Amino acid sequence: MQNFEAIREKIRQSVNLVDVVSEHVTLKRSGRNFTGRCPFHDDKTPSFTVTPEKGFFKCFGCGAGGDVFKFVQLYERVDFMDALRTLADRTGIRIEAEQPTGPSGAARADLAKLNVWAAGVYSRELRSGQRSERAWAFLDGKSLSRETVDRFGLGLALPEGTQLLRAAAAASIGVDSLIAAGLVGVGERGDHYDVFRDRVMFPIRDAMNRVIGFGGRALGEARAKYINTSQNSLYDKGMSVFGLDLARKAISEARSAVLVEGYTDCMAAHQHGVVNTVATLGTALTDGQVNLIRRYCDEILVVFDSDAAGEAAAERAIAATLQSGLRVRLASVPQGKDPCDYLQLVGGEEFRRVLNSAEDALGFKWRHTLDRFQAKGPGRDRRAAMLDFVRFVADLGRAGALDPIDRGIMVSEIARTAGASVEEVHSLVIRSGRPPGSHRGGGETAARGHAVSDEQPVPEDAEQAALSTILEVLLNEPRMWSTVREVFDPDRLRDPVVRRIGQRVREAAEKTDGLEVARLLSGIESTEESARLVDLMFRGEARGDYELTANSAVARIDQVVAARAAKTAARDLHDGHGTEEDLREVGRSHAQLAGKQQFASRRRVADEYGAAPEN
Repeated sequence: MQNFEAIREKIRQSVNLVDVVSEHVTLKRSGRNFTGRCPFHDDKTPSFTVTPEKGFFKCFGCGAGGDVFKFVQLYERVDFMDALRTLADRTGIRIEAEQPTGPSGAARADLAKLNVWAAGVYSRELRSGQRSERAWAFLDGKSLSRETVDRFGLGLALPEGTQLLRAAAAASIGVDSLIAAGLVGVGERGDHYDVFRDRVMFPIRDAMNRVIGFGGRALGEARAKYINTSQNSLYDKGMSVFGLDLARKAISEARSAVLVEGYTDCMAAHQHGVVNTVATLGTALTDGQVNLIRRYCDEILVVFDSDAAGEAAAERAIAATLQSGLRVRLASVPQGKDPCDYLQLVGGEEFRRVLNSAEDALGFKWRHTLDRFQAKGPGRDRRAAMLDFVRFVADLGRAGALDPIDRGIMVSEIARTAGASVEEVHSLVIRSGRPPGSHRGGGETAARGHAVSDEQPVPEDAEQAALSTILEVLLNEPRMWSTVREVFDPDRLRDPVVRRIGQRVREAAEKTDGLEVARLLSGIESTEESARLVDLMFRGEARGDYELTANSAVARIDQVVAARAAKTAARDLHDGHGTEEDLREVGRSHAQLAGKQQFASRRRVADEYGAAPEN
């Protein structure tokens, strides 16, 4: 097995941060550093700095910062492991599979290469093969242009089931590799066959433009009209969407994604200029797909067919996006058409009008609740309809997706429609919004209070400021560890992000090879934590005079500890557990430490003005 930390470090040392950033940002040299306009916000003046010597970047406008891994994470909007794999591919460094070897655990990079090869085989068959008439008839029937077909890289799988096997033999590709990629199957007698047969092939790419799998649309009388690549270490259809490679930039710019159900729906939308469109992969919208889309935008606009199946899909989409923090709007394609057919009939302008008329999830659910409530049927069905909506309002509130004004309006509407009082409905919403397992009498408040104390930064007091100052010093001058070691306790830091950074610094400083900030940064997967670390480093650099700063902070912590001891001794004396001599001893210690602190302060001033401090 590979040593993951060693591989990560090898990749970091093999990549030039300036080269990677320069592919996306115009950099100009400024002394030892490079500056440019930040790619992560609307930067009017160059506030983005790259420091090659230390291997990190920092934006003084939006606060982004980190090493080359964090830059790829932020720019490509991918997680740490995908950033690592991207840079590994760039440097030619191989990362072994995270799973055991075998069909289900083949290396992701190898699977991606096989998929690119297979996409080429399918593509050539569609464009230059002698048997592509039916495929083109299908695509022409959807009014998809040759340019659109080429942009999405469509191909053709032949009916016989030997197309890839023959091509692989000619290219000296082993059949086990094709099985691992889900391109070839094994029959009952041990014979091999192409999984995709007699189908138009849709390559599925991720945000980094890797071919991670395929969708195939049957041209003949197959039991399944569409099939997808089976799940493997590279492809999970519940975590992927079609068209993201082409839509990502437009989604980021618009801060909104249009979501459709079908491959051809997505392609038709792009062809008519709605290029922030992606499609699900033959499944109901999943939490994984929502989280993927959320990396790029604040809003998701779900387009569904105007039939019972389409409305059911819309309901499932609302459920999947409810806790995501995304704003959700829904648009129904009229005339019983799917988006591709509708675009073919009326064109892009009319389709955009449909999108612009989309209603938010709250309005959609209320309209459907009224339909259920007013329909003829047993009273319990009408009651169930209203209670379902009450729970929906409560869930929105718990997810932070409903402001108090909208909640008040909906509570009033529910009360008026159901013939109940506003107070009764309000109470019902509150009870429905309690998380499972919470109790009356403060359980929910306590849970929320714990979350705040564990996740939110808190104001610094003297000890917090001194600990933070020591951390700033260590990130710039690791050799000061011996000076601060006895008093630096990062577990006492209240800000959870700074606390994690402090714990990492302590752990690294205690190792034999010592503290190296570049290595420390490469081990952090969180872009927020990375940015905070770089910010602390810059603050320490601006403060300077590391030895004096560290000694002053140590003296301050000693003073805080002594004051705490004095308070404890006084309390013990009051409770009859201590003596006056104990209290006097603590007081002498406290005064001595305060004197050290004052001397350190006078020395700082003296150093600044070139004079010797008085004893």
